[in-house]
Amino acid sequence: MADIPDERTVAEIWSGVIGLEQVAPQDNFFDLGGNSILAARVSAHFAARFGVDPVDGFEALFDADDLTHTVELLRAATGRTGQ
Repeated sequence: MADIPDERTVAEIWSGVIGLEQVAPQDNFFDLGGNSILAARVSAHFAARFGVDPVDGFEALFDADDLTHTVELLRAATGRTGQ
């Protein structure tokens, strides 16, 4: 079964793809240097790790204000909640 999206795991994915040491809950993917190509890579990680549809993962990055909101959207997309 796929993992439930959480802030730590999403932050690790973002930092790995963007090349940052640290990502905070209030950070925005695009403000950190993300772009549409990197968003596609992150979405592929979301699909593999959380079982979310790649399109839903991509949309979560564009629709969310920050990391915390991204996690909320991913949880809604997977239909799973919890820590």
